[in-house]
Amino acid sequence: GREGEDGKWRSGDAYGAPWMEGDVIGVFLSCSSDRKCKLSFALNGSFAAPFGNAFELELPEEASLSLLVASGDEGQITVNLGQRLFQV
Repeated sequence: GREGEDGKWRSGDAYGAPWMEGDVIGVFLSCSSDRKCKLSFALNGSFAAPFGNAFELELPEEASLSLLVASGDEGQITVNLGQRLFQV
């Protein structure tokens, strides 16, 4: 797949597979000391295709990251940033 600024969402490419109520969507961001980052997604604990590595990018020196989640009008979201043991 394409990466960085020309990545899957920026260009509107489909990614992953349909999910439904009760599914758990996992998001994994890994950045190295040289500011190269990978963003991956999982469905119900599995990073297997069609999920897994979504794209790679290199963060500019002045860049920072922010987490944004949205559940829609009636959705429910639980966010675990490491305060609890991750379970699959």
